[in-house]
Order: sequence, then C-alpha cells, then structure tokens
Amino acid sequence: MNSQAWKNRSGIQRQYGAALVWVLQALDIFVALLIFYILTLIRRNGDFPVEYQILAMIAAMSILIIYQWTGAYQLFRSDDLFSEARALLKAWVILLFVLATLGFATKTNEVFSREVLLSWSVLGYAGQLGIHAMTRAILRAMRSRGRNLRRAILVGSGEPVRDFAERLARNPWLGIEAVGYVSLNREAETDATGPKIGDLPCLGGMKSVAETVREHGVDLVYITLPMAQTHQIEDAARELMGLHVDVHWVPDISALQLINHSMREIEGQPVLCLSDSPISGIRRLGKWIEDKVLAILILAVASPVMLAVAMAIRLTSAGPVLFRQTRAGLNGKPISVYKFRSMVVHDEPEGMLTQAVLNDKRITKVGAFLRRTSLDELPQLFNVLNGTMSIVGPRPHAVEHDGYYERQIDAYMLRHRIKPGITGWAQVNGWRGNTDKLEQMEIRVQHDLYYINNWTITFDLAIIALTVVSMINSKDAY
Repeated sequence: MNSQAWKNRSGIQRQYGAALVWVLQALDIFVALLIFYILTLIRRNGDFPVEYQILAMIAAMSILIIYQWTGAYQLFRSDDLFSEARALLKAWVILLFVLATLGFATKTNEVFSREVLLSWSVLGYAGQLGIHAMTRAILRAMRSRGRNLRRAILVGSGEPVRDFAERLARNPWLGIEAVGYVSLNREAETDATGPKIGDLPCLGGMKSVAETVREHGVDLVYITLPMAQTHQIEDAARELMGLHVDVHWVPDISALQLINHSMREIEGQPVLCLSDSPISGIRRLGKWIEDKVLAILILAVASPVMLAVAMAIRLTSAGPVLFRQTRAGLNGKPISVYKFRSMVVHDEPEGMLTQAVLNDKRITKVGAFLRRTSLDELPQLFNVLNGTMSIVGPRPHAVEHDGYYERQIDAYMLRHRIKPGITGWAQVNGWRGNTDKLEQMEIRVQHDLYYINNWTITFDLAIIALTVVSMINSKDAY
C-alpha cells in the first residue's frame, strides 16, 4: 500500500474513531433507558408514567454532557478494561448524583420508586459496561486480524527501541504497526541508511522527521529514549508537536527494579510511580480473607500431623518443640517466626547466624525429615493468624542475612513491601534452602519481585498446589 493510500486510511480511521464515540454514547443511552424502562414496567405493572418519561429524557441529555465532560470516551488502545470500567463508573456516579440533586431541588424524589432507582443505579452501569466490554472485544479481534490499524514510528536508538517494538509486536490487538524508527544519532542526515534495530528499518534522522511522517502515513509517534538522553526529549517533542500526529513518550526505566509501577495524575501533572504498595485497598482485603480462611482450614487438617511431629521432637532430642527466630516482616519490621525445632539446641555468636548445610551435624534425624518435607514450617500458620505472615509471599530471612544482602543486591529490600509467606514463588521453582552463592539469592529475589508484581488469589492457589507437590517429591532440602 502506497503512502497516499495510508494517508487516506489514516484519515478514515480517525473518522471511524469519532463515529465509534458517537455509537458508544448512543448505545450507553439506549441501554440505560432500556433498563430503566423495563424496571419501571415491572414495578408499575406495565405502566410508564409521564414523570418517568421526563426523567428518562433528562438522563439521556445528562449522559450526552457528563460522559463527554468526564472523558469516558477517551479510549486509548493501551488501556485495559479495568481502566475503562473505572472511567465509566466515574461518569455514571456523577450522573446519579446530578439526578439525585435535581430531584431534591424539585422535591420530586418521592414521586419515583426507590426500588426502580436503586436497581437502575446498579443494572444501568452493568449494562453499559457490558456494551463497552463487547465493543472492546470486537475491536481487539479486528486489530489482531490486521484491521483498524494505526501506523507508528519510534524515535530513539538501541535497546529501548528494540524492546518497545517487540512489545508492540507481541500485542497485535493494540492495532499499532511500527514501520520504522527515527534516529536521534543521525540528526543531520535525511537518508535512511542506518542500521536495522530488530525488524525496524531506520527512516532517517530528526531533520527529516516531517517528511518521514508524511511519506509513511504515520499518525502515531513514540519517543523511546534511554535515560542518558532524556535531555533531548523536549527538543524531540517540540519537533513532533507540529506534525498533527499523536506523540507518546515511553520513558526507559528498564534499568530500575520496579514493583507495582503505574502512571498517575495530580491536577494534570503526570506522575510516574516507580514503586508502590502492591497489595492495597480491596486487594489487601482479599489477601487477608484468603490468609485467614486457608490458615484455619490447613490447621484443621494438619493438627494431628502437628501433634505427632511435636511428640517426635520431644521424645528424640532435648529442648523445646518450637523454635522462634526474629526475621524481617512487612516493611522490614522484625517479627517472631515459629518453626518446629529441627536442630539440637546450640548457641550462635551474637549478630551471626550459620545457615544449615548438607549433612549438617546440628540437624536431628527427625529434623532432617521435617526439613525435607517442609513440615517444620507448619507452626507459621499461627503467624498467619496473628497477621505477621501470609500463606504465600517472599520467605522471611533472618535479620542478619537481610543486613548482608541489602548491601549486595539493589532490589533486595523491595521484597519486604508485602508480608512474608510460608511458601512462595521462588520456593516452588526450586530456590529454597541454603543460598551459599550471591547469584542464588539474586535469582530468589527476582522470583519474589515477579510474584509481587503479578499477585492474584489464583496465583496464590497455584503456588499452594505446587508446594504440596514439592513437599511430596522433595529430596534435597536440608
């Protein structure tokens, strides 16, 4: 397809985008009024009185104004359904507030059935969200098949360009085709003889970017610069702003270890969050419920086993049944972690802790079995019940080890942003037990950070299932 055809297609796609907004708004109004109409007929025995008709017309006009004003239809291809649902909910809540205020001001609230209004406030939003989800699914299917595409160029060089181009290629449902890149390192040149970055050809330098945009029918530009070149972002943005294309900045933060990073806004000022509490709000409540329910269930099932283990420890070696150790908990605060004692009673020099090693003479015969099967960890269910630990999370390390690894591994302390767990993603992947090499701990930390960034209850349940399998098959723990 030649460049003129791409320009025509780009213009048509923009018209489609505007048409889509109107279609979505019409569907939102239709669904909201249809649900309101059905609920009224049910409540009023088939009657739809004049006052309800007036309210329906006011709601329709309010949707036209409020939804546009709140930006409910600023649909970005990279937004997920949750973001769209949140924007739609904001607009819907404002609509309900406006209608309630109007009813209060005109003293007409008592005219309408509360059952109808309450049901409509829930079902109306659910219906609109269903329409948006269906529209999104249709558009994604079209884009995955090469339709409804936008053409993009990347401005930058090296790995940031390669990485972002690969991300676009892995997500064809976005409907964004990268046609090449413009190099900041070749500002004075206008030809396209630069080296390829991955599959992307060089389309020239910034001096010829306007010509490049016109020639290739580009309507979307991504500025992908390494952190060492961030001072050039302003110049590149100024050059691109006058070309009537959408310009997005892709900050290169690949060198940083991040957890729960996101983009936010404060009075129009974009704020890039590099590290934030990964489990908060409703997610924290879900995790809390999961921990308490599972801890109670596991204790109910495992209590006979725990009693047998306690008796075996008491009969085979001198000393307490339980071993208590101070470890780092949420946000690095010290907590007391309980385990079944697996070693003979011994003293450690103050401020030092000697990790167990293969054929460690301090480990008792019962302790070797407990460590191999991870049964020594069962008393930590009480830590879960008292709120200092979770069923699943990064394993808590001794305070002495935290002090050492904090200085050796940059992202080590990020693992303390959530509660430590009895089991974790690192452990079910084989990274458990002794870590006598720094590389081993680095890999364990990477697994912990992956878990933190991808936490879901489903993920937790999968880890628990893998833990059970690991406990059955494990032969190398000590």
